[in-house]
Amino acid sequence: MEGGSSDPVYAEDHTANAAHFPIRRFKFISPGYFAAIGGPPDRWTRADLAETYSQTPVALISENVARELWNDPRAAIGKRIRPTLKDDWREVIGGSR
Repeated sequence: MEGGSSDPVYAEDHTANAAHFPIRRFKFISPGYFAAIGGPPDRWTRADLAETYSQTPVALISENVARELWNDPRAAIGKRIRPTLKDDWREVIGGSR
């Protein structure tokens, strides 16, 4: 199952300046999503998706967003983002190209 939205993506280690956080398209997915679509995307990650099952808030981001925010996709691993200033922080566990 998936759902989505278009909002800024705020990075914990960046100043919350709306001009710095352009609108992004993002999706929420549930456990079993990757199995249903035939596997996870080509990704750079430190993690399997066990966090999904333990309900730990996590995120997979695009390589472009990782480069924009942290200059190197590998530097994004372990950082935290959120779609609004009121949402919980989500740890970046990887992403796709």
